[in-house]
Amino acid sequence: MKRKAGRIKVFVIDDTRLDGVGWWRNSEPFAALDKMHGDALDIHFVSENVDIRHLKTADVVVRFRPTSRESLEFLKVCKDFGIKLILDIDDDLWNIPIGHPMFMESLEWGARLRQIYDLADVIWTSTEQLRYSVGDLGRALVVQNAIYPNDMPFAPMEWKGLAAWRGSATQVADICNEIAKAKYLEVREKYTWIFAGYAPDLPHAQNVRFQRGVSPLAYFLNLKQGLANVFWKPLQENLFNDAKSNIAMLEAAMSGGVCVTNYAGKPGWEFALPEFPNEEETREQFYEVRQAIVENYNLFDVTEKRFQSIVNIVNS
Repeated sequence: MKRKAGRIKVFVIDDTRLDGVGWWRNSEPFAALDKMHGDALDIHFVSENVDIRHLKTADVVVRFRPTSRESLEFLKVCKDFGIKLILDIDDDLWNIPIGHPMFMESLEWGARLRQIYDLADVIWTSTEQLRYSVGDLGRALVVQNAIYPNDMPFAPMEWKGLAAWRGSATQVADICNEIAKAKYLEVREKYTWIFAGYAPDLPHAQNVRFQRGVSPLAYFLNLKQGLANVFWKPLQENLFNDAKSNIAMLEAAMSGGVCVTNYAGKPGWEFALPEFPNEEETREQFYEVRQAIVENYNLFDVTEKRFQSIVNIVNS
């Protein structure tokens, strides 16, 4: 199918359950596409329950992380209508670890994932490791999470000794294991702690604040106002986390801080720190991280990658 006259109509399947990750993979990326290429793209946010008469007008459908039978049937209908399909994958859904809230569900969707992935014209993945996990290198394209350079301050935030962890029930196994608990006990008195989104069962001291029920929009506004100097991202070493993206590092930079993780030095985490820093170390590392993000996780550049991918499949 050759590109139609006029703008390419793109339907982005909007899932209100996505919470914060929707900011990274849906709302921000497509707002950037609309801003930079609104003359060429006509972008609509719809659900899988979209009216069939409306669906037929789409040139491209983008679906983030489909796993259900309902999604499979919806994507089959799209293919029957000749609509190009882009699947956006940000987790290694074949390697959900034991203890993860989605583990039991993942046992049921394994075979269905292959059917879903086979329908795609392009599969966007958030990391190179995830591209290999998807296994179809001919159709998989790394489209990393990204931010605008001006989403970060030019200098690190004022040192206040603030450390933050943001997560949900899906990260319980990463933070509530013995290794992470031991690390927390080692450093908990050195900082004032903020736990955003979820309150993990840890041996907390008195210097802790919990921010539960904060909307994604409010959270990102807090980031840009300077939420913490240090963002902690403990990760159990497994295939699932090997493919995980470095959102924590990006969020730390947005706050004018740095990220600490045991995955420091691994792909995607090259500019994170393995140990908790003091004020001087935080300041030095921030400038290096900021430059790395401008060069490698720049939303201007990643938006161009998304745009060219959409144009290429419509013109194929």
